[in-house]
This record gives sequence, C-alpha cells and structure tokens, in this order.
Amino acid sequence: MLHLHLDALELRGFVEDWGTVGWQEIVSIAAHRIFGELHDRWRPGDGTVYAEFTSDQQLEWSTASDERRSEIDNFYLRFEPDIRNLLEGGGAHPKFAYASSRADVLPAHMHRFLFALGMDENFWVGDRLLTWALDLATAGLAAYALAWTDRYRLLGPCITDEGLFLRAIDALFFSSRRVGMDLGVKCPDAYFDEIVEDLQVAMELCSPHWPRTAYKVFKRCRQSYLIELSQLGLSLEQVEDICDSIIERRPFVYRRVRTDHGE
Repeated sequence: MLHLHLDALELRGFVEDWGTVGWQEIVSIAAHRIFGELHDRWRPGDGTVYAEFTSDQQLEWSTASDERRSEIDNFYLRFEPDIRNLLEGGGAHPKFAYASSRADVLPAHMHRFLFALGMDENFWVGDRLLTWALDLATAGLAAYALAWTDRYRLLGPCITDEGLFLRAIDALFFSSRRVGMDLGVKCPDAYFDEIVEDLQVAMELCSPHWPRTAYKVFKRCRQSYLIELSQLGLSLEQVEDICDSIIERRPFVYRRVRTDHGE
C-alpha cells in the first residue's frame, strides 16, 4: 500500500483551494477515501489484509532449527488427513482485545483501531510488522490532515481524544526535532524515553489494562517505517518538512475579542 501512503503524505501538506472548492472540502474527500481503503483492509472479520499475512506456522518453520523442524514434522504426522497446508495457508489475525472487535468499526477511526492493535506484542513480526507500520502511518497522516480542517476544535487549546491519538502517532513516526535528530534517528532508546508519555496516554484511551511491553512493539514499528522511508529515497527530515508545512501555511490565528469598551 505504498501508493496510498504517498497519497496520505501529500494530503498532509495540502492546503490549496481548487477554483470554488475550498481546501477543507478537498482534504475531507481525499481523507475519507484513504480511510475507506484502510477499512476494507483492516476491519475485523473480513478485512483483506489478514489473508496476506504469513501464518504462525510458516513463521515458526522459517526460524526453527533442524531439530525443531523434525518435531513439527512428527506433530503433523499424527493427523489424517494432513492439515499442514490448511494451517499454513490460513493467514493470521491479531488479537482484538485492545481495540474494537466489531465489524462496524468506523472508517474514520482506523488510526485509533490500528494504534490499538499494536498492543498484541507477539503478532507484529516479519511481513506483518511493516504492513501494519505503513498503514498506521498512512492512517495517521490522513487523520491529521482531516483534523487540521477543524483544528480549533480538535487540535486547539482544549484537549481532545483525537488530539491525543494524533500527537502519539506523530511522535511515533514523524517527529525527531523536538528531542534532537540524534535521539530521533540514531538513538531510538533515548528517543522513546522522550515520547513515552505521548504513547502511554493514547494506549490508556484504548484500554486501561494495556501491556507495558507494547513499547517494544512501537519501537520496532518506528524502526521498520524509517527503513521503508530510506528505501523509498525519503528521509525523516523531508517527511517532517511536509508535516510541518500545514502549520506554516494554514496556521492557528487567534484574534482578540473586542469588549463593550472597545478593548
């Protein structure tokens, strides 16, 4: 879904009107299209992405020693007919304990849903990790772009759940300068010490019983995303410039309210 991620990255910095159509309406249409694509992929029950994942059995086999592979072979010999192909070809599903497990999860909440799935620490390995990281980053970009069209309500001085989720996703993927580039890219452990509160607040919104080990998953998620950016020829600094451009081009503007005395 690289093309969808690049679309979301472009949308994050989009602030131009098109004729008589305002930029807010354009962003809204594009963001909901991205949410729809992600919803088709990730909704519980019949999301298309789960069939693409390497099964648990295939993952175990790929990392097993010769001795362990012999044990696995002996295990399958106990069944008639052979069920190995059925198990290995069945894809995989994460645990939905920390996210809404309903099939009607809202498309516009996919960034929250995908964030919550990160708490299944044992699931996000191999091809699953990159797929999830890329789509979570995509959802975060689209959600932030949409929120900026209503920024005074969602991202202004009043703290909202949406603002807290977006802050956590931004800290996870698109930020390094606020704690220094070295911490953001070269020293991931130190960087995570700086953003742990942002992640914690969002995780607690998902579940009051979130596992502390989830931080390890989010750390791997960030590293996987940065590697993918590098392979695309993009740097984190370039992505940050795109993300920051919307703040510069469509900033918050607060005006003093005049009183009856003209002050």
